[in-house]
Amino acid sequence: GYLRAIIVADTFDDNIGYSCVSDAYRLKKSLQAISSQLHMKAEITVLDKLKCHCVDLDKWLRCLKPSANDVIMLLYTGHGFEDPLGNNLPVLHLPDRQPRGALLQEAIDRFPCKLSILFLDCCNRSLEGYRSFKRPFHPLIRRNQRLAGLKHLFRNTRAAITVCAASPGEYAK
Repeated sequence: GYLRAIIVADTFDDNIGYSCVSDAYRLKKSLQAISSQLHMKAEITVLDKLKCHCVDLDKWLRCLKPSANDVIMLLYTGHGFEDPLGNNLPVLHLPDRQPRGALLQEAIDRFPCKLSILFLDCCNRSLEGYRSFKRPFHPLIRRNQRLAGLKHLFRNTRAAITVCAASPGEYAK
């Protein structure tokens, strides 16, 4: 199967853009290493700089044609805020539109894949009073690292996994 991933990174933001650049680079390199070790073909799309728009994310979702053996990942790093409709997943803050995390989850849940992962690295509270946090450096996964747990996850798991950096009302740190 394929590892089909999209990384959406708000790299132009004055407060967190530098961190999002690093996140996107590390995520892409790590996913390439994982796919190499698992002998999966990788299709990794990065939406950053001028491509960090909901219209580009929508296009990726519309064009995605996964098989039942594929892994699909949607990874976001940028600003987010609490969903006014009360859902636990945040709303993403993209330049052209603010997509609800809950709707993105529904979109990837409809695909016939063995594993889908939605990873939202953003705040989940009002943008008012936002303050920037320094983030620690997180290393990337390298091609020669032992990935026993990840091999089981990517090869043998049939699931939909959602990971958020913050619960409703929290800042992501």
